[in-house]
Amino acid sequence: RSKSLRIREYLVKASPNIKDFKYDFAGNLVELSSVRLKRISSSINPNLTASNSELKKIELDLDKAINGIYEPEINSDKAIPMIRGQGDAKTLMCQIYWLRGVSGDDKYFPETERFLEKKYPNAQYDNYNIARICSMRASLYQKSKNMEQEKAFTSKAINYLSSCIKNT
Repeated sequence: RSKSLRIREYLVKASPNIKDFKYDFAGNLVELSSVRLKRISSSINPNLTASNSELKKIELDLDKAINGIYEPEINSDKAIPMIRGQGDAKTLMCQIYWLRGVSGDDKYFPETERFLEKKYPNAQYDNYNIARICSMRASLYQKSKNMEQEKAFTSKAINYLSSCIKNT
């Protein structure tokens, strides 16, 4: 683990009631997971099992962020940053599922997308985040050769980005 991650984890343990520490720690877990996952997905054939050990470690870090930090804080006064971070973490979790040849789309995306759509339908930043989620889903479907779903989520991403531009 990186030094910054260890420091953030220490801060959370030392001051468990400070939500900003939790948010920073979860964000760092997600950022580092993203870097590690990009390295894996660009360097190996997804059907190989050589990366299973590293994928499992990344999955554990993402699970810690999603279920150990973001989920318990969703109903707090810091809910929106937590939900946005959770969306990023779930996007990475879907990539792990894809690398294993399984779809995590239905499990990890819809509730985050629905929450942001329903709670803040005209929020520019949230529409941008939903566009990011939809574009990641389109990318995963493109890689799995499901062009119908890829096209649907590309269109959805473009619509959300268009709404961001209209609101400026």
